[in-house]
Amino acid sequence: MTKAAVVEVANIVGVILGFSVIFLCFLFAILLVRYYIRKHNRKLTIEILMTCTWVVLLAYGCMLLSMHFSVDSFHIYYDIGAYYALSIGRYTGFCLNSLTNFLKINQTISQQYICLIFIISLIFSLFVISYSFIELIQDKSIVTNIFVTLAVCISIVNVFYMELVLFPEMALPLSVNNLFTAFSVHYAARSKHQIVYLLLNALFAFWIIGNYQAYVGILVIFWMTEFLIKYKQDPKKAFRNSVIYVSLAGALSILDVLITNLTIKYQITGDSGRGG
Repeated sequence: MTKAAVVEVANIVGVILGFSVIFLCFLFAILLVRYYIRKHNRKLTIEILMTCTWVVLLAYGCMLLSMHFSVDSFHIYYDIGAYYALSIGRYTGFCLNSLTNFLKINQTISQQYICLIFIISLIFSLFVISYSFIELIQDKSIVTNIFVTLAVCISIVNVFYMELVLFPEMALPLSVNNLFTAFSVHYAARSKHQIVYLLLNALFAFWIIGNYQAYVGILVIFWMTEFLIKYKQDPKKAFRNSVIYVSLAGALSILDVLITNLTIKYQITGDSGRGG
């Protein structure tokens, strides 16, 4: 098979997987919305949702008011660089960029619309993560609820995460990562069907690591915190679950490196120059 044929197949696969990633985001978002509706806990929902909305709009509301450009913005203005994402281990980013290329969506020009999606997804994600921790803590105090929600918000909405202001083209990949992180946190501490939820978390983590590798640290910290809270009366079980999930993240990180090396070996993409 010629290099051109390999690239064409990679484009098609990227578009299909890109659609699949977006479908998973909508599917699990709908499932979680149904879950919270059945909870009928309106007071807690409002407390968490209002806190998350205030924090996110304070941090990122400016992205909706005007367009932002960086050196990268002009560099990828006419070509988002899908294959460059693949060369640095961001296979999920490759799929999403292939999808936007297929749909003729210019992420630089459409950044305000995509940032709106990012803001909505981040509010929802922070809500899901906060709700998951508050359920485990089982403290109905409004002070505790708001404190936990703010702690979750600060873990993501902080100066290290604010590169979105400099690189607005990251809005779509970060939106997907936020949602998958929230889905993973929600399902990680479920008591029933633990093997099923472990496999589900492997799926979420696979797409997260292939989108923006820094998220694996955030995800692992959330997992371990969940297990420490849930199994506070059984430290051995908390440790065992933590080891299983950290090992899962490690294995998927190694898989990310292998996928990157294979795409370079078979000339689907070139060496990024970053090493590895």
